[in-house]
Amino acid sequence: MSALVQVRLDPWTRVAEFVHQLVELPYVREAMVLAGDHDLAVVIDCADLTDLDATIRQLRGIGAEETVTQIVLRTVPGPDREPGAQQP
Repeated sequence: MSALVQVRLDPWTRVAEFVHQLVELPYVREAMVLAGDHDLAVVIDCADLTDLDATIRQLRGIGAEETVTQIVLRTVPGPDREPGAQQP
């Protein structure tokens, strides 16, 4: 299963410090640094809700003050692109 987790960092955590620890978490596929209400969006690929819950707890342990989690039901690729492909 996949989930998109929006993360707001606590005021004492720098984005660079968070990302350094984030990339070590086993179910994190990718992350995007954002401008807006949340600091990052994290894509998590895991086996089940137990793994997802554990990963969200790990995010909070390394500096996430708030998380908003959305379960991915399916991925729809854009024209002439594979799912997950970067735009030029």
